Amino acid sequence: MARFDVALDDYLHQIVRTRPWVKKREEQLLTGFGEWLVAQPDLDAGLASITPLLVRRYAADEGIDGPTYTELEIALQNFCGWATYAGLIPANSPHAYHIESPA
Repeated sequence: MARFDVALDDYLHQIVRTRPWVKKREEQLLTGFGEWLVAQPDLDAGLASITPLLVRRYAADEGIDGPTYTELEIALQNFCGWATYAGLIPANSPHAYHIESPA
């Protein structure tokens, strides 16, 4: 499974050509998530680590809620959708397209 940071770099290079209007904000959101992910000693920082539970843990740790959480959720859905299309995440993965909002 690909590392988050390597896949993110490829993703950002792709969206700068295809959806430049979202690149800056998605880069900001996903880079912050990726930096946090790498700093977690109990995780491997691979794409398989991205689960709804992990996203909620990140949001809680970083105090992210409301509209910013929604933006993060959309950015991760876009990223995971691209990673699935690129063959980096299995299509049947529970986190490939759907990330739940916190209760």
